[in-house]
Amino acid sequence: MYKEEILRKLIRKSLEEKTKNACEPPDNVSDDAEQDGNAWVEKGKIYVRNRQQKRKPTITPCKHAALYINKMQVYEQVAVDEDNEIFVETECEETPGEITVSVSPDKLKAFIKISPATKICFHLVDQNAQEDLFLKVNPSVEQYWDISADSIKEELARNNVVYGINYDLIDNLVKNPRLTEELAASGSEPQAPADDRVEIYFAGTIPGKPKILPDGSVDFRTLNRFPPSVEQETILARRFPGTKGIPGRDVNGGLIPPANQKHLFLKGGKGVAIDHEKQEVKAVISGHPVAKITGNVYWFDVLPVLVQQGNVDLSSGNIQFKGDIKVLGDVKAGMVIASTGKTEINGSVYEATINTYGDVLVRNNVINTKIKAGGHERYYAKFLPLLRELKNKLRELTEVLNFLIHHRFFEKQELKFGQLLLVLEEMKFKEIPIFINRLKELGGNADFELHQELIQFINLMVDTFTGLNPLKLKKITEIMMFFPQLALLEKLLLENTAEKACAILLSYTLNSKITASGSVLVGGTGCYNSFIDAGGDVNIRGVMRGGEIISEGNVTVGTAGSDIGISTIIRVPAGKSIKINYAYPGVCLQVGRAFKELIQSARQISATVNEKAELGLSWEGVD
Repeated sequence: MYKEEILRKLIRKSLEEKTKNACEPPDNVSDDAEQDGNAWVEKGKIYVRNRQQKRKPTITPCKHAALYINKMQVYEQVAVDEDNEIFVETECEETPGEITVSVSPDKLKAFIKISPATKICFHLVDQNAQEDLFLKVNPSVEQYWDISADSIKEELARNNVVYGINYDLIDNLVKNPRLTEELAASGSEPQAPADDRVEIYFAGTIPGKPKILPDGSVDFRTLNRFPPSVEQETILARRFPGTKGIPGRDVNGGLIPPANQKHLFLKGGKGVAIDHEKQEVKAVISGHPVAKITGNVYWFDVLPVLVQQGNVDLSSGNIQFKGDIKVLGDVKAGMVIASTGKTEINGSVYEATINTYGDVLVRNNVINTKIKAGGHERYYAKFLPLLRELKNKLRELTEVLNFLIHHRFFEKQELKFGQLLLVLEEMKFKEIPIFINRLKELGGNADFELHQELIQFINLMVDTFTGLNPLKLKKITEIMMFFPQLALLEKLLLENTAEKACAILLSYTLNSKITASGSVLVGGTGCYNSFIDAGGDVNIRGVMRGGEIISEGNVTVGTAGSDIGISTIIRVPAGKSIKINYAYPGVCLQVGRAFKELIQSARQISATVNEKAELGLSWEGVD
């Protein structure tokens, strides 16, 4: 203590001697009268001149600079003269370096970041001579590293980081200090367990995978989720046991338990048996296998009917199945159901497509949907009358051509066969290209892939009989070759339309297209702005407001049309009838070729055709 006190006194004495004559101007300062009565700062020293006994100059101290006049500290403005002993002591502030430790939320990583020590010293600013001198200071900043390996380790320990410390990094950080955050310690993660695994050996495993299309895009509605049939004794699934996980350790030294192993269980319902020793699921009957996951339990059934427990949506994917289908929920937008048997939907159908070769029952609403029952029978049936009409016209054409080309008048003319054929088409057989263009249009409007034989025949007819193409023909045998093809096509179409009549039963339909090879029954509210094409009878117990019905049978409607005259059309063939309990003006009725638009409201309407193919109407007027 004594030595330190002596050292302190010596330092103070030297500073006083250094600044003893601080108020005396240097030798190079001019002695003119302009400096008299002023104080100034030059090279960090304060100078005062007051030789002519003028007004004494003043000095005002500032922050970070302590002003001493005759060894007494002054805190505010003071008058001075050149005889005073003036001394200024400036401050120095020093901040030690810092070590920051942070641990990740999962405690698997610890980071350190170091910062240098900082020393800030203040120096007087030079100022010109002035009567009232206000001292000013400028800081100078110096940074240096004072971090040691021991200080880093101590800070890690203070933050309870004791495991997985990277000592090489600490040594390197001391030798090459830097401001970046560094990974100082790493824990070990627990090793995950191997969960139990269940392999399902029939198509449509759970969950289904989206279909990758040829262009690389993904069809999320085609999940291949619904399986085909299986035979008795078929192995449907097998369970493989997993293994436990291994614990890890965090940077604080604590154990991290592994995740729980997931155990799976096999359960059998209808038509299956579980072999617990082999952990296998086996079918005991032939049928359609179904798998369902409830928590960690896999349920298996073999059913004669495919049952969709909930909605048909993106989670289930489209349903394509050889057999009957029953949907307990709704069918959502964009989805497709296709079956070779009956289809029953307990809910509603929204903006979907239903294609079946059996009956269709929808218990609730059908909105913006296409429903087809009986396959493509109704569409192929539209080709038959056109092909038959075309065949008859071609037969008449060949008879006329055969007569003309052997007539003595034409034998003397230099008229080519193609020219003769074109003239005959223009004069007498204009229907031939019309029939052909109708066939082409009908084929182009199909929403499914037509038989190749039909497409090729239509294209050949277009290239032969439309426009100026008849000029290319050279002899009548080129026309005769079409008759065997027409006979084969007629047989093919009859086979496609010889399927059983399939019915559609609905409660309500809006903006939909309904096609059935058999009858159609709308038993609820009615039918709004929809198109119905039926191979049998059509019965709408409620309202038909807008849209069109084309039926090969009889049509019965509760109320047709609306008071604003929305277009409502009903068509049946000759020999069938249309019956309406109440109709608004604007409703159009067609029986055979006879057509009638109602111009007033009427009750109990009955429309048929008489022996002269004229439309016969009976009704009760409305007041």
